[in-house]
This record gives sequence, C-alpha cells and structure tokens, in this order.
Amino acid sequence: MSINTNGSVKQPGSLAAAGGLIRDWTGRCVDAFVENLGICTITRAEIKAAIRGLQVAWRKGYRKVHIQLDSTTAVNILSSQNQTEHRYFNWSNNSRD
Repeated sequence: MSINTNGSVKQPGSLAAAGGLIRDWTGRCVDAFVENLGICTITRAEIKAAIRGLQVAWRKGYRKVHIQLDSTTAVNILSSQNQTEHRYFNWSNNSRD
C-alpha cells in the first residue's frame, strides 16, 4: 500500500489542514482522510498528516506501507533516532510552533 500525505497552511498563523490517500499496488484509491488542525506551522501539519495516514492504514490492517510526503524537514524528523528531543515530538498538543 502507498500512503500519500500533505499538510497545508494558507499563511503563517492561519488555520492548517492535513490529508492524504491510501492506494493499492495498482494506484487505486482505497481510502482517504482529511483533518482540520487548527493553527500550526507547515512542518507540524506535514508531520500530523503522515502520522494520521499511518494510523488510518494501521486501522485498515495494512502493515506493509510506503509513505510519501513532500517535506524534507518532516521526513528528517520522522526518520530521526532522537524524535523525543525534537520540539514537534509531542504532536498532539495544541502548540502553535
């Protein structure tokens, strides 16, 4: 399965959203998700989109997934061995950073 995610912020300090698609090996969309995030940075929106995509895939029973995002910063944070030390680690809080 392939998960394509994206976070969006119209302008700094404005409302953000996250969304994505889950596709099978043929490229057919098998699920989609969208979430209003309130006010946050684009990096936080990208991370939340990736995490939400993985949660949706997991609930659907998909265990072998390939995730695609367009934020190098988010990929680096999610791939880091020291995630707990990063300011975005507690992604569920209401922080505006």
